Amino acid sequence: MVREGKHPLLAVEELSVQFLTDRGVVRALEKVNLSVGEGEVVGLIGESGSGKTTTVRSVLRILPPSAEITEGSVHFMGRDLLTMSEKELNAKVRGRAITLVPQDPFNSMNPVFTVGTQIRDILKWKGGVDPEDKDTERITDVLREVQIPSPLSQLRKYPHQFSGGQRQRLMISMALLPHPGLVIADEPTTALDVTVEAQILRLFRGLVEERGISVLFITHDLGVASQICTRIVVMYAGQDMEDAPAERIFVLPGHPYTRELLESLPRPDGNIRDIPGEVPSLLHPPSGCRFHPRCSMAEPRCARERPPKVEIHAGHWVRCFRPLE
Repeated sequence: MVREGKHPLLAVEELSVQFLTDRGVVRALEKVNLSVGEGEVVGLIGESGSGKTTTVRSVLRILPPSAEITEGSVHFMGRDLLTMSEKELNAKVRGRAITLVPQDPFNSMNPVFTVGTQIRDILKWKGGVDPEDKDTERITDVLREVQIPSPLSQLRKYPHQFSGGQRQRLMISMALLPHPGLVIADEPTTALDVTVEAQILRLFRGLVEERGISVLFITHDLGVASQICTRIVVMYAGQDMEDAPAERIFVLPGHPYTRELLESLPRPDGNIRDIPGEVPSLLHPPSGCRFHPRCSMAEPRCARERPPKVEIHAGHWVRCFRPLE
């Protein structure tokens, strides 16, 4: 949801995406709205299949050929990325103004080249070709920033010689090299153990504060989101359900689905509570609010109409006819 009177760094408005498959049309996103302000860490939260990855791939226009953006706009620094030519998008946005930290750092690096070679190739691809000594200085500086020890000697190593946490730090360093305005982090701690996950989250928080960068942080883990996000957008089955400051989401959720997500978190006594029902197929998604078949508060119009987003508190928006008080 774009805040009145403000111009966010990234504004996704009424974004709809469908996939053409052998079984029919998958309506992956339906009029999704979200924004990221300068210096914000916005968490995009939802179960698997909620549309998180499709949303961020739409921002960068790296969807597969079977996908089609049928409606909406994606404005970044005032420009609609969906109307940009591929040439301009590659020259000014992808890997430059907007960079990506992937979920799997090992498969994102070429195993047959040293880390130094791969980072230098990224610098050349971005057009920032300097004398090698200056390139090396830039690289070692950013490796120190992400807490890679003895960075100069690390450039001669191959990806397999680094631990999972170190590889993720290398991916973060590559994302920072072009001095982006926005970093998209696609579940960057999923493959890491709990201790390393905490280290990476602390690193992210520190970089955001020091550099003033903005982050769109995709995760299915509410615990992770609580540690790093300043604001959270909750998605379900291709629809945006709630958009609020992180502290309000965890204390005063406004959407029944958000409440169910919070109540399904593991408890200290070890009990786990599932959300009743099943995630719908997006080949034949429910009409109206897509959560209504599983919602204990649903009423007839929830099946007929898609609720508008209403502001129930300053900066707290909920797409529901009966938001929680």
